[in-house]
Amino acid sequence: MTSTVNQEKRILDVLQRFVSPLNARVLLRRACQRAGLDVRRLSPEDLPRLLPAMQMGIRLFVSEGEQEKALDALRNMDQNQAQPRLTRQRLSIDHERDIKAARAVARRICEGLGSRSYAAQRAVTAVSELARNIANYSHGGTIELRPVDISPPRLRIIAEDSGPGIPNLQEILDGRYKSRTGLGRGILGVRDLSTRFHIQSSRNGTRVEAEVKL
Repeated sequence: MTSTVNQEKRILDVLQRFVSPLNARVLLRRACQRAGLDVRRLSPEDLPRLLPAMQMGIRLFVSEGEQEKALDALRNMDQNQAQPRLTRQRLSIDHERDIKAARAVARRICEGLGSRSYAAQRAVTAVSELARNIANYSHGGTIELRPVDISPPRLRIIAEDSGPGIPNLQEILDGRYKSRTGLGRGILGVRDLSTRFHIQSSRNGTRVEAEVKL
């Protein structure tokens, strides 16, 4: 929740350089409605989707000579942030909304390791698939993200849940299981994206360790 609140505040701080606090809130709320976003759950990943929806409000509330400056300030928000600290992050995964938060943290760590390429997207996708499995098929769990700052850098992902386990795990890993829910495809997808992959599953839960080279 902290990161989403900070993102809303950061956008408002930028807007308030050009309009009143009241108009900044109105502008942001209307833009979120147009973009189909929840203003209370904004994340850095939402900014590219939000910017086009904000242009109408900026044209309405910001003086003509300041409109491009306001848009540029919003576009450059992430460039003005301090480089993220490369520390391990442990995230609770209980609901669908936690998947988005896990993706955002993974992306920030990858960028902190100097990766903005297809490799970073592979790591974010692996985190997303593991978080989705926890949210959809277990009673909740955690994902730990460990930056490995070597050459080449890597993201180590440890996903643990307290679900019922995967009784047909070997069938899934062998590619013989035809999934109707997506669980099997998600596991195989993470394995294909990873440099290293290990999974253990029992009636007490499932643990996946994956490492993606950046």
